[in-house]
Amino acid sequence: MLGLRRLQRSYPIPVYMAYIWLGAGALIGLISVRTGEEIMEVNWPCVLGAALGSWAGMYAFNRAICLQPNLGYIDAVGTLRLGLVYGLSIALFGAVIEPLKLVALSGIALGVILIVGVQQGGSPVEGDRRWVTWQLLAVLCFAALLICVRMATSNGSDARVVTALVMLTAGLLYVASTLHSRQSLYPAKDRALLLLTIMASAVGNIAFFTSLASAPNLAYTDAVVNLRLVILYGVALVTGVDRLDIPKALGVALTFICAALLG
Repeated sequence: MLGLRRLQRSYPIPVYMAYIWLGAGALIGLISVRTGEEIMEVNWPCVLGAALGSWAGMYAFNRAICLQPNLGYIDAVGTLRLGLVYGLSIALFGAVIEPLKLVALSGIALGVILIVGVQQGGSPVEGDRRWVTWQLLAVLCFAALLICVRMATSNGSDARVVTALVMLTAGLLYVASTLHSRQSLYPAKDRALLLLTIMASAVGNIAFFTSLASAPNLAYTDAVVNLRLVILYGVALVTGVDRLDIPKALGVALTFICAALLG
């Protein structure tokens, strides 16, 4: 997330996301795809649905981090997708209802209300409130992405192959949007950061989607990833981007604890 924010200083969102998703997808594909049959046998409608969710979701997420300096707040709001994914896992994949998990989801919702519902206080980074709308859009897109990936791997397809195809397809959508808006794709700045972000994205996505394929409930894997929110919130405080605001800090803490319970 920090790398994406830094790249926004040098490139439009579709440009750097095209490089990151195509580069990471190519790396994953090189180490995962062994035969052409693996590509032909995947559930392509689900792969395309996941790619659309990734493309739109990452654009919305990047818009949110452009408008809200404190990344911890953004990640906390992003945990709302855990509720969507939890319910859909029960409805579509027969996941078990667990009362403690439902309590954790309620706590996450309360934590998010504390973060986005309090507009007065010590925090200097209220900023443009449109970040909430963009992040809620990202929540919906990422929930669709997770469901589509799980469906694409349910027939035995290698999760790494599916991940590579989703990222490559989403990367091509970023290229198309860049060309449509007549923006340059030439990587003139921050090339080292681009390469580092590509490698980090490859490792992170392959680990995430591989665990997603076998999780009893998709929300459990997603909850573990969202535990980074307290780190991002701490970074914002330490670097002076934000200062301590008690209601919002309580919201972050509550969201973190409940995401840990869910994971």
